[in-house]
Amino acid sequence: MIRSLKAIFRSTTVRLISAWLLAITFILIRQINCRLSFDDDKSWFWDRVRPYVPEVWPFPLPTGKPKFTDPEQTPRRDNNDAHKQIDFGGQWVLARMLTTGHGNSLYNPLIQREIISAAYPISNESPTQKTRDSDDLYDSFVALQAGDPPHEIRGPLYPPLLAFFLAPYAIDNDPQRAYFVHQYFLMGCTIFGALGISLITRRRIWWPVAICLILVFPGSRACFELGQNALVTLLILIWGWVFLTRDKPVIAGIIWGLLAYKPVWAMSYFFALILLRHYRMALVMVITGIVLGLATLPVVGVQSWLDWLKIGGRASEMYGIDAAWIPLSRDLFGLPRRFLTPFHLPQEERWTLAGFLAGWGLWVFVFQVSLQLYYWRSASALRVPFILLASWMLTYHFVYYDAAIAAFPFLLLIDAQRMVGKSGPTMTSGVRPLYFYFGLLFAFENVLYPLRIRSTVVAERFAELIPIPGGSAEYYPRLIITTDEWTAWPTIFLLAVWLWCAREMIRFGKPQ
Repeated sequence: MIRSLKAIFRSTTVRLISAWLLAITFILIRQINCRLSFDDDKSWFWDRVRPYVPEVWPFPLPTGKPKFTDPEQTPRRDNNDAHKQIDFGGQWVLARMLTTGHGNSLYNPLIQREIISAAYPISNESPTQKTRDSDDLYDSFVALQAGDPPHEIRGPLYPPLLAFFLAPYAIDNDPQRAYFVHQYFLMGCTIFGALGISLITRRRIWWPVAICLILVFPGSRACFELGQNALVTLLILIWGWVFLTRDKPVIAGIIWGLLAYKPVWAMSYFFALILLRHYRMALVMVITGIVLGLATLPVVGVQSWLDWLKIGGRASEMYGIDAAWIPLSRDLFGLPRRFLTPFHLPQEERWTLAGFLAGWGLWVFVFQVSLQLYYWRSASALRVPFILLASWMLTYHFVYYDAAIAAFPFLLLIDAQRMVGKSGPTMTSGVRPLYFYFGLLFAFENVLYPLRIRSTVVAERFAELIPIPGGSAEYYPRLIITTDEWTAWPTIFLLAVWLWCAREMIRFGKPQ
């Protein structure tokens, strides 16, 4: 029997059909989790399935209740409040201001108040809700000063260009419907991006397999739940590389020029192109970004861009001291700040020289090693995915859902290592270590995450006991380790992958 099954699965056709069935299952599970878990009227399926699921089942199942709602309050009338979060809500407000004729005042708090109040009516909220949706969303915007004077600048971190990209969502005044439409769009980005991975690897990674790998990669789930755009960035990177591998650098540069809507990623991967000597693509990428920016000026004006730069500067300061942004960050700067930042102090007193130097020291280390290995072992087949992975890690500031972007270099790294392994057993240590690291990424994102295990680590010899409100005390510095988004496991594992790749290039690479 077992031999017969093995014989059946040796068939490429059977394996391909099985892969497609698995991919379709993953797609349905993701969409059901995103849609049905917010809608009580459509939770009948899970209400009947849940009694038969073992209590130790580690995977999250839709509850038929709003995923982001306070469990102590009664359900919302619209069964969902994910659309009021800063992640999608901030993007939608910018787009709505554009479509209502306020493009030259995107970061004006008075107009933002009007837009938000009209789009988030009290009638959709929970009767026991303590704060209004409009207040929650408005207060989550970055402000340059306290209070609400007319000259205050306030808004989300997104540039004016993003308002144009999302304008179709904001034609009508329904952010919740736009949020659900955006989730379907993100699934399309995932499927189309997986096709690009398959084309880049010359079908060595099948399309359905790539779909599954992207859907379970860290950050993917958060993109769907929060309505974030990391999967859009992933799609742009993948398809730009598809055309580059087909010797069409102009088209590739135009596609990567769309990264102007996320300037930190555009800058990071622009320098990767320079290092990889794809100068033509880099030039077209810059020209495309400049043209897109200039095209917005007749509508938003120069002042909106200047206001955005000021908000970005303020946000950069907050990244180093905010008690939420530091744990949720996935950049190299955030790793040492987790235990070197005195969160018990007022926000304006949290900046430390040790955290600043440790963060930049780690960044310089990754940059220097990546640069030297690229030139020292430029004949290595791993050099391109190695640099692309380093570019992800060297990006200035980003948070946990942006981990999905690392699926691009990681999958290319797996393919490159498999191809090197076919050259002979002495040319590589094998692809199994990469499978091991992917297993860790999968486990923490899809198995351990819903368990939300939490532990606090303190070195009492070097820690200080600090009184806190309520009559108790806590040790600082301390390190809080969790299995959810509050610990940067993807960054830690991908940094380990980068180190392993560097070791491979040193051992088996040859100078060119």
